[in-house]
Amino acid sequence: MLGLPPEGRTPQHTVRGMSAPSQLWCSHERSVQSRLETLYEKLQAGQIPEKLQQKLRDFAAQLETKDIRASSVQLQEMITEYWQQHKLWLTGLKWLLRA
Repeated sequence: MLGLPPEGRTPQHTVRGMSAPSQLWCSHERSVQSRLETLYEKLQAGQIPEKLQQKLRDFAAQLETKDIRASSVQLQEMITEYWQQHKLWLTGLKWLLRA
């Protein structure tokens, strides 16, 4: 289940909660899991800027409410601004959103 972390929790707790519907688990399951794990590790290591962490929290909240349009816009903003540094796990989020 996606959602904003409770007070005092960090963005990686939100990312850890990301999962995809069962349809995705046919062709990209392992790749999405691996890419989200990479994101989680980067969050733990402090390698994700605060501005991007907030975008990730917003993205997770939008997915939680099934606001696909808003989450698509949010993801595109992250891709536009951060693709060069974070394309591996951003690709995983793209696949997650399409599921």
